[in-house]
Amino acid sequence: MNLANRARGQKEDGAMLLEFALVIGVVAAFIFAIIDVGRVLLIQHVLDKATENAVSDAKVATDLRFDVRQWAAVTDQAAEDRFLSKREAILLRAEELALTTAHPADSDAPAVLSSYRLVDDPAPTPHHVVLLLPGQSVERVSRKRDGGYERTVVEHPTCPRDNCVEFGLAGGLGNTQMLRRHPIVAEAHATVDTLLFGRLTTTARALAWMEQGARGSGDARLGLPEPRVLPPPPVYNSVPTTGTQGASRPAPPPPPPRYIPG
Repeated sequence: MNLANRARGQKEDGAMLLEFALVIGVVAAFIFAIIDVGRVLLIQHVLDKATENAVSDAKVATDLRFDVRQWAAVTDQAAEDRFLSKREAILLRAEELALTTAHPADSDAPAVLSSYRLVDDPAPTPHHVVLLLPGQSVERVSRKRDGGYERTVVEHPTCPRDNCVEFGLAGGLGNTQMLRRHPIVAEAHATVDTLLFGRLTTTARALAWMEQGARGSGDARLGLPEPRVLPPPPVYNSVPTTGTQGASRPAPPPPPPRYIPG
């Protein structure tokens, strides 16, 4: 009888231990899931902010209206240099924010930013945030889920490099018209190693249209000098004249009203 009771007690203890282990496992999985989701959402939020900053700076920055379709036939080297300098300043400012939560592309950290390299661009330096103007495409290098790296071509969403309707129009559209019809696009991409879900990816993209007539609004916060703005021309009030040609005396005042007795 004692042996039977002892065996029954051991079974009950084993069942309790099993239930306790299952509860601990479920709680641990729930905590790990919260950590994973929180990490991905934090990185997504920071990448969203970085891309929004990039397009906010780009849409008001001077010298960013350079026609990128004419790299091979640039006639104004100074304009190209100003464009590249301004774009570099915008991307570095956006990258500085993105790197607060993720690491560069050559890192083995759990959260790593992908790198971008523009196609047919005179500045081959890769960046972790990219600006796409109408007619541009970019090659993105990111970590794969099963290890290694993969390359992906990212096109402008409304005006791809090799399939933009406006490029086929007679004479083509000028750069100013292209920027009015198509947005400036900023993108950032990261891979995140999680505890439960393996390697996940997150992408942030922001769009903005170039503000026509804006001059220098984004230069100060980029650390670049404001462009010199000429004062408006003076306005002269014209005085009506009468008499022969060449006379300059003022027109006489109108005659006073005549009194007519009633």
